Amino acid sequence: MSETKTNFTKGRSLQFKIAFYVLLLMIIFTAFVMFFTIRNFRSYVEDSATSKSNEISKQIVYNYENYIASIIETFNIVVDKLDNEDVKNNIEETKEYFESVLSFRTDINNIMLFNIDGSILVSTNENFDSPSDVIRTMFWFQEPILQPTAHYFSPPYTSESGENMIFATKYLDYNFGEDSGVLMIELSSDKIVNLARNTNLGKYGQIVILNNVNSLIFYSGDSVNDEMLQSIRNQTLGTSTIYLDGNQFTLSINPITNTRWKIAIFINTNDSRIAINNFTITLGIISAIALVSAAIIVTFVVRGMINPLRKLERAMSDIEQSDFLQFNEVKVSGQKEVASLTNTFNLMMKRIRELMDKVVSEQISQRKSELKALQYQINPHFLYNTLDSIVWLIDDGQNNEASRMVVALAKLFRISISRGRNIITVKDELEHARSYLLIQSIRYSNGFKYEFDVQDEVLECTTVKLILQPLIENAIYHGIKNRIEEGIIKVKAYIENERIVFKVIDNGYGMKEEKISQIYETFKNPEINDGVGVKNVYLRLKLYYGEDADLTIESELDEGTTITLYIPLKTSIGDKLEE
Repeated sequence: MSETKTNFTKGRSLQFKIAFYVLLLMIIFTAFVMFFTIRNFRSYVEDSATSKSNEISKQIVYNYENYIASIIETFNIVVDKLDNEDVKNNIEETKEYFESVLSFRTDINNIMLFNIDGSILVSTNENFDSPSDVIRTMFWFQEPILQPTAHYFSPPYTSESGENMIFATKYLDYNFGEDSGVLMIELSSDKIVNLARNTNLGKYGQIVILNNVNSLIFYSGDSVNDEMLQSIRNQTLGTSTIYLDGNQFTLSINPITNTRWKIAIFINTNDSRIAINNFTITLGIISAIALVSAAIIVTFVVRGMINPLRKLERAMSDIEQSDFLQFNEVKVSGQKEVASLTNTFNLMMKRIRELMDKVVSEQISQRKSELKALQYQINPHFLYNTLDSIVWLIDDGQNNEASRMVVALAKLFRISISRGRNIITVKDELEHARSYLLIQSIRYSNGFKYEFDVQDEVLECTTVKLILQPLIENAIYHGIKNRIEEGIIKVKAYIENERIVFKVIDNGYGMKEEKISQIYETFKNPEINDGVGVKNVYLRLKLYYGEDADLTIESELDEGTTITLYIPLKTSIGDKLEE
């Protein structure tokens, strides 16, 4: 999991990472809060529903037991009365007594007293005419005789008048204990029905009463399905939660005192489940809204924290892509830490700029000294050789040639000095090259020829001075010197593609590609001093013109060598070494 998170956030922005981890923690925290809240709420609701169901069940059982107790009490009163009466000789008085009981117990329809042989002794129901042999076979008649101390209650039935009735029977002695029989009280079942109707059991909730063999005695609903009966039979006593037809019920089963019945109470607790579901949905919606709101707030807060850093980052990037010497102070407002970082960055860049200015100044001064030292190194050597040649010509009586050399040497040094300037016109640079070639041609007894091919438009352009002489010198010493055939040096100058092009061409021995590569390598490596003349020219061009200038070498063995210089046609760089 951690590896997945690492891969997910890898390469992401700081704003994304902060927002991601904050929201992740909030989601985890919210999930924990929801889990424990829902669990506690569910436990509370279920406990409340169970408690409420138990209270309702207890009240229902209490009501039924009270009703049964009132009937039993009536039995006891009547039994006590008959126990001390000679009923056979006082049938009318006994009947009047029964009728008086009916008058204050409106739920009792009839009271009948049977002899032990099944014959009717006293009855308030004149229509009851079942024969004694049939009565003796009835369960309600036999059961009290078998269990004299118990009361028997029949299942509900419908009388001939259409009323819902039940009856209770009890064994008794009368005539001062000399005779015995069965007392039957016929009751209206409306009381039992009303007890069920007056109790709120929820949708599909109802009361079911079964006898000791789990036969149905009474139910308060329209019907009792097999699933309900099976649930009652599977549970002896106590309370449990069951599900019937998609509804949740609390089933409480209790015995009814003084009877062999048990009462099963189905209380619909769907409301509790619905309340839990609604609470869960509501809590989920509130949590989602809270998370979305938190995400928006976190995004704005983090953005407010990160934006100053992004601004500082952009400023750093701009500095990285620009010239450090053109650094402008970065101004970023934000948190204390960001402001401190910005101030530190500004101080660092200011110090870097100062150090760079110092380094650039030192490098320019160093390069200036190096270049001037090279010039001084070349000039005395050339001057010594030229003066030596002039002396030799005078000694040999070649005064005209000596005079030409002196004039050429004077022009050479006049242009070389150029009042201390390093930038001269192309015309003067070419004149300097002619003077040098004249001097060298006389020195070598006219052992080579030279030619100039110059475009008129290029003469008034400017160039760094003394860039042709070292190339011509290389052409003489390494190209055509000691050549059997007559050597030729050509100097060209023209404008091409907004650049001035100089070419120094000789028909000397030429060079291999390996040698040309070695010369190019000396341009990049300051430790190599081989080919000092060409390298000096290359470095001076790069110093003055930068990447706009270049030097190329083309050569073929026994064919000759061409060195080409490229410099900008228009430039405003000035003379950097003299600034």
